[in-house]
Amino acid sequence: MVNFINEQKAAKTEPAGEQTQELSPQQKAARTRARNKAKKEAAAKAAA
Repeated sequence: MVNFINEQKAAKTEPAGEQTQELSPQQKAARTRARNKAKKEAAAKAAA
């Protein structure tokens, strides 16, 4: 089960091709926060 969750996380965090443009530090931080929030929610959902 843990491996499945880790694979899901890896799939979600893979950057899409069109996201290769330069990002400001604020945009990078916002994306990181959103990704971490999604990971946390997915983990909580899987544990429930």
